[in-house]
Order: sequence, then C-alpha cells, then structure tokens
Amino acid sequence: MPVTLKAVLDRVHPDDRALVERMVDRARTHRQAFDFEHRLQMQDGSVKHLHVVSRVLADEPQNLRFAGAIMDITERKQTEEALRRSEQRYQNLFQAMAVAFFELDFTGVGDLLRDLRAACTTGTTCATSWL
Repeated sequence: MPVTLKAVLDRVHPDDRALVERMVDRARTHRQAFDFEHRLQMQDGSVKHLHVVSRVLADEPQNLRFAGAIMDITERKQTEEALRRSEQRYQNLFQAMAVAFFELDFTGVGDLLRDLRAACTTGTTCATSWL
C-alpha cells in the first residue's frame, strides 16, 4: 500500500514540517532527488530522527511518486547529543576551575628510577651520581 504525502506530513515533527514541504516542493517542481534529515512525531509522543534519500518517479506530471530509502537515525542523534552535553559539561568544569589543570608525561621516570636504583646497589654514591 503506497504511503501518501498527507500521511507523511501528518507525522512530521511540527518544527520540521516547513523543511519537509520545501524539499517535496523542490522535488516536485525541479524533479530533483533529495537527501535530508527530519523528525517524526510518533503517536506515543516520542520523536524519531530520519534520514531520507529519495528521487522522483514521474508517471505523469500530476502523478508524482517517490522511490528511496528512509533510515532511522534516532540512536545516532541521541549519541551525538549525549556527546555534546558531555563536552559542554567538561568545558564548563574546566572554565570554572579555580586552580590550574595540567598533564604530565611520566613515561621516562621508570627508566630514571631503575638507573638510580642500579647505581645505588653497585656501590657508587647515589646522591652524588645524580646531583
């Protein structure tokens, strides 16, 4: 059973409806393919994020059909939003810190301590060999 444009537009999130209508009008007028993202408002109140890729199939000028793919990208959008919130939280934290924050690289310290221990156990003077 084909999905009608009205049925699709009835589900489109109110904030995205103008975008979807513009994309469909452009496809209708110029016979252009489209590739965009928008949200659907589900009956239970939840929101789904979609990535829509489609092209126009023209039987007759007044009887347009679309063929394409619709991908649910809700999980990706939620992950991106969680990452944005996390980055913002740490940015706020570091901007509000009263003390300096820095990172030290102790990669060579282990070698230095092993050399110091070896010098001390071989009978050479520990403090004088390193100072």
